[in-house]
Amino acid sequence: MLIKKICGLFGSALKLLRTLRPEAWFLLLGALFGSAMAVVTPPFQVPDEANHFNRAYSISQGEIVLGKETGGAFMPKSLHTLFFAVSEGLQFHPERKQDPKRLIQALRIPLRQKEKSYILIGTVASYSPVIYAPHVTAILLGRFLNLPLLATFYLARLFSLLFWLLLTAAAIRVAPYGKSFLLTASLMPMPLFLAASCSPDGTILGVSALFFAFLFRLSLRPTPPSRGEWLLLAFFCGFLALCKSLYTLLTASLVVLLLSKPRDVSEGSRERGFSARTLRNILLCLGLALALACLWAWMNRHIPLYRYVPQIDPSLQLRLALAAPLGTIALLFSSLWEQGLGVFRQMVGVLGWVDTVLPMPVYIAYSLLLLGSALLDGNPFPLAVRLTLALLFIGTLLAVYFGLYLVWTPVGWGRVVGTQGRYFLPMLPLLGGALGLFRCERVCRWIPLLLIPLLLLAMKSLLFRYYAL
Repeated sequence: MLIKKICGLFGSALKLLRTLRPEAWFLLLGALFGSAMAVVTPPFQVPDEANHFNRAYSISQGEIVLGKETGGAFMPKSLHTLFFAVSEGLQFHPERKQDPKRLIQALRIPLRQKEKSYILIGTVASYSPVIYAPHVTAILLGRFLNLPLLATFYLARLFSLLFWLLLTAAAIRVAPYGKSFLLTASLMPMPLFLAASCSPDGTILGVSALFFAFLFRLSLRPTPPSRGEWLLLAFFCGFLALCKSLYTLLTASLVVLLLSKPRDVSEGSRERGFSARTLRNILLCLGLALALACLWAWMNRHIPLYRYVPQIDPSLQLRLALAAPLGTIALLFSSLWEQGLGVFRQMVGVLGWVDTVLPMPVYIAYSLLLLGSALLDGNPFPLAVRLTLALLFIGTLLAVYFGLYLVWTPVGWGRVVGTQGRYFLPMLPLLGGALGLFRCERVCRWIPLLLIPLLLLAMKSLLFRYYAL
């Protein structure tokens, strides 16, 4: 009888869980595993997290554009003290472990806002302040409450996670299709790891997901966007342009989707077309994105990012690329082919300072779940739109490679260096829009339950990487 009751309770719980909407599943799993990652990951063990935290702190002081030819700012000395006190030397050394006692002792380090020194911020010095909104909010709150610096750091991580959770949950809710694909892509270990840190990648991922979900909904609606919806699209375009200049290319999806949307069904027509007003508003949105990207690049022209890497000369690299365009294109494709598997693994999750590899079954399972959810989350786009979205995905991917070829690859090298899988996460919704050949909601309902053991394995890898268990 007892076994029968237990089985009955388990069946009822399973039935209840299957009725949860995708956005509810995302909030539940994202909050649970994201909070765990925010606490378990030692401070500054996310790529460039120390520089990102310093950049957010400089913005909280009102320093939007940093000093000329330095990429630094006068900030409390305790920022440097905290870095060396907690987990300095852990990166790239899996054999070294975090001592919890050092973290407890670091909670005694006060902020001391008046005791300042000049701190270099590195390659993130030119990053736009808009992508640090949750981190700056947490830092201002920590300063107001006079919290220890380490407590403020963890507060910034939690604010970043909360901001990403709300944006992505809204995206899943708004998306007219592809909810399971967006859920699966967002609950990979790498997006969770980035969102639960002081890196601005969580903000970028959340905004890009909501942008595509909103755009997909508008493109399938027969009536044209309202004035408020155009303003929201303009905001998204401007925000993406200020995230990273190359992500301005993502706004080109406006052209693909809104110019191919169906006409008003009240006229008894399902032909696809557009009005002069629609074309004008699209051009205004794209013009705004391009103008903001160029303006921010001009405002930070005095910070040469390539000075942090030897043998880098973007102007010479560009001249060589223009002199031999076919050779440059071949180099980009060969680099992509050579690095493709590694880049995909990093997209799923190579945690820490890209030194914490997950078990191989995790990568295999996520590749199958991503492919399955993309194919089974059917969408009504015609073949021409799907192909265009696929080409836009490939084009943006190659643009990121070309950008790294210019500013991160030494002159004369035969392959692109500096590629990381996280750079390609914001463009994943394009891939979801290009697929979706079938529709099978019953199968997709099981995906959240299948993600739980995979995320548990990721947490186990993170724990064993940083702690002597």
